[in-house]
Amino acid sequence: MKKKQKSKQAVRDVNPNSVVSIDDNGTVTVSTPDGKTAGFPASELVRTLADAAKDDSGNAGVRKPADKVVGDFTDENARQGLKDKATEKLKKLNGGDDKVKAIKYDDEGNATVVLKDGTIATIPASDLFKTEEEAKKANGGDDINKPNSQTVVATRDALTEPEREAIKAKIAAVNPEGSVITVNEKGEATVTTPEGKTAVIDADDLIKGADEKTNPKAGNNINNPADRVQVADKDAVKNTRRNR
Repeated sequence: MKKKQKSKQAVRDVNPNSVVSIDDNGTVTVSTPDGKTAGFPASELVRTLADAAKDDSGNAGVRKPADKVVGDFTDENARQGLKDKATEKLKKLNGGDDKVKAIKYDDEGNATVVLKDGTIATIPASDLFKTEEEAKKANGGDDINKPNSQTVVATRDALTEPEREAIKAKIAAVNPEGSVITVNEKGEATVTTPEGKTAVIDADDLIKGADEKTNPKAGNNINNPADRVQVADKDAVKNTRRNR
């Protein structure tokens, strides 16, 4: 029953103000306020953990960024700027102008991405935007955590298997146990949590060339403190996710 409700809610999230129902076979039917009706078979709405390990994570073929855009989409003065930032992230992860045909937003902030190969998927606003208050939370308001330290690679567009495994280990260390992580040859990582949340971490956030180690932050996005905090139990710190 819970799985059916999750499917139903996922469809409702990207079809605001619509009537959504689900039958015994898992088929979801949507009726929009303007009278349009469509059905989605269970095969298009659900996936297994094995599916999550595939290159497309068992999703519709449209990739969404791990980093949400900070801002209030209900603020009309800020809306266009938020759209531009989200569009930039979505295009980068989905092949750029060569592969992305269009990205459109509804009044709620849900983004419908149309690829040139005919793939169409809608990403709910809650997966793309976060408020300033949400950004102050322990996980930064995002569903997927990304490691601070980047992995040094020899060739940015052709990662070796050991390099990819090193990246996976760093991502696994900062995400819930049981998350499914795949890393492609370009250094992009797709992470699926046990709750079913999936997002892509940009390669620029995960890898760096050997020459970047000499940058002020050693090629990383955030500075790491030189002195570690002394604790009695490391596992207790992990479980409570304390900030120092």
